[in-house]
Amino acid sequence: MDSSRHAYCLPCRREFRDRNALSQHNNSPVHRGKTFSCPFCSLQSNTVGGIAQHIENGRCPESPFTRKDIPKVVRAVEVLAGTKNLVTRPLITNGSTSGASASLSSPRVIVFDSELSWNGNLYQCKLCDKQFRTPTALSRHLGSPVHGSAIVVDSDIAWNGHAYECYVCNRQLFSSKALEQHLNSPAHDANEFWCRKCNRDFKLISALIHHFEAEVCSAGSNIARKVIKYITY
Repeated sequence: MDSSRHAYCLPCRREFRDRNALSQHNNSPVHRGKTFSCPFCSLQSNTVGGIAQHIENGRCPESPFTRKDIPKVVRAVEVLAGTKNLVTRPLITNGSTSGASASLSSPRVIVFDSELSWNGNLYQCKLCDKQFRTPTALSRHLGSPVHGSAIVVDSDIAWNGHAYECYVCNRQLFSSKALEQHLNSPAHDANEFWCRKCNRDFKLISALIHHFEAEVCSAGSNIARKVIKYITY
């Protein structure tokens, strides 16, 4: 699994700072061949990070969680396990600015396009097929508790004359669907996870677990074992 001349893993195409780091990588779950199972479906992976990514991406048909639910779930598990903020950043409370911070996950964003919603007779909800007489009524429906009190973005307002512009980062997309995908992607998620050893921030729990499993942080193995234990059992 390594090059004879460098601290380099050929299968992973990754270079390491020394032979010891390469050895740790070769003994990690990436190459040990251990199989982990999704707690909700039959999918198996040789890494816990792969399982986490499977759930985050919405590919698990049985998971009760979305990517945006995961930080809250992990925080609850940390409290139950007596390991508060083991992998999550402490939240700012009461205006305090001490320590690191993270914001709670935002709700789903729906980009409302009245032209695409018109079915020839009425304005139709793309999520539940309910029909409305006016675009305003449909917009209110999309932002109601029926669909999780989503944030509704009007595509006409997002259109800048050339493209659909993200109101957070000003990135320009070429369809209202692409804008909605961007707004619901991890692009603007808070850095709610961290490695306590190297103080590096992560938006996704899967990225943090990959960080541990690949032995990127030389002293992260103890934390990784706890994370893997609490997530897989």
